[in-house]
Amino acid sequence: MKWKAFEPAAWGRLLSSLVQMKQTADGASSAVAGLGEDVAEMARLTAAELAGKQDKPAAVPVTIPATGWGSDSTSGYPKYYDISAAGVTARDRADIVIAPAGMSAAKDCGLCPVCETLAEKIRVRAERVPAAAIAAAYWLEQGKE
Repeated sequence: MKWKAFEPAAWGRLLSSLVQMKQTADGASSAVAGLGEDVAEMARLTAAELAGKQDKPAAVPVTIPATGWGSDSTSGYPKYYDISAAGVTARDRADIVIAPAGMSAAKDCGLCPVCETLAEKIRVRAERVPAAAIAAAYWLEQGKE
């Protein structure tokens, strides 16, 4: 049996190709590792940038009284009460949650499930003026300009 060997030029090309493939694989590996490091650094910088800048709404306790209500011709909910809220604009959003102690009074007066924001106030509406004060809390979300 006779063995054939590669020609020296073919052997050189094969070795050169293998070296080039190894260099490409090493480069891709370090690029992937570098990408992971870049993503981790970007996450760290983003967290540092956002720290303290996000609006973190806090509940504001409020009592909706049984006195001081206004009236207009709004269909279904003609009675309204304006909760004073400094800095509120018509673009803002307010969410009001009734406390368990205020549920009965809210139900009895037909309190509207949504509210309005106006300059410096949050308006709640009802079918009737409540017979008793309603314990609640509100959260504000600043509207976009």
